[in-house]
Amino acid sequence: RRGRLLPALNVADNNLGAESCAKLIEAISRNGGIKELDVSQNEASCRILNTLAECLEKYGVRCPLERLVCQGCGVRDGGVRRLAQAMEKQGFHNLTHIDLRSNSIDKKLLVELNEALTKGISATPRDLLAEAGRVKEIDPPAAAILLQKATRKGSIQALNVLAEFYQQGCGVEKDLAKAVRLYTEAAKRGDATGMACLGDCHLTGEGVEQNYLKAIELFRRAADLGEPNATFNLGMCYLRGLGVREPDRNKAFALFQRAKELGQPLAIKLIDRLKAK
Repeated sequence: RRGRLLPALNVADNNLGAESCAKLIEAISRNGGIKELDVSQNEASCRILNTLAECLEKYGVRCPLERLVCQGCGVRDGGVRRLAQAMEKQGFHNLTHIDLRSNSIDKKLLVELNEALTKGISATPRDLLAEAGRVKEIDPPAAAILLQKATRKGSIQALNVLAEFYQQGCGVEKDLAKAVRLYTEAAKRGDATGMACLGDCHLTGEGVEQNYLKAIELFRRAADLGEPNATFNLGMCYLRGLGVREPDRNKAFALFQRAKELGQPLAIKLIDRLKAK
């Protein structure tokens, strides 16, 4: 089971050999480990960078390491080249800083390593969302991490998708309250999808106390912005008399018609049923 992330681990100048440093990297990558690691002045050699490269290829963004300080560890060109290639191949990773001072390394390779680092750091929210969608079925935890990175870069869409992950327990531990908080953040930023999903939560009492009036308010706001599901759900509320004074079939029908025009798939079926009565 992945452990809680720690701020940093400093084992500099601790007489660690190459094998010990490599095992430390593997343990961090496999179990959640830490974000920052300093192994300076140990005999890490190229083994530590080779192992880190293997872990990036194996675990991808699930490898939590962001900063590696490896000064005076006997690192050579081969390890730097291997790591740069792994980062380039992986594309998405958490590494932002690697300090290899006091090692005999070709400057051109250091430039390549820095370029690979920059590429990972500069990934756009759209890139992260696309990659999350690609890996969701094969590696849900990695998809969740990518979504978290996208939310930190300001993506409202990622807030909604990540909230859905927490609702379903997909790649993360199921947490309905967390899902509500994410939908709430999206709704506060004026996002219609966030409003619609938050309205659903209030309507069903999922992750929050059931509140029909709050649900209606959110559905109306989202419907005014042209959100099809909110428009449909608002119609259902009028049809069933939830959160309104009394059922209103005509109002419901008008909302279902609008939802149909917006492409809501359930609206057509329901309109046909209502017309038949």
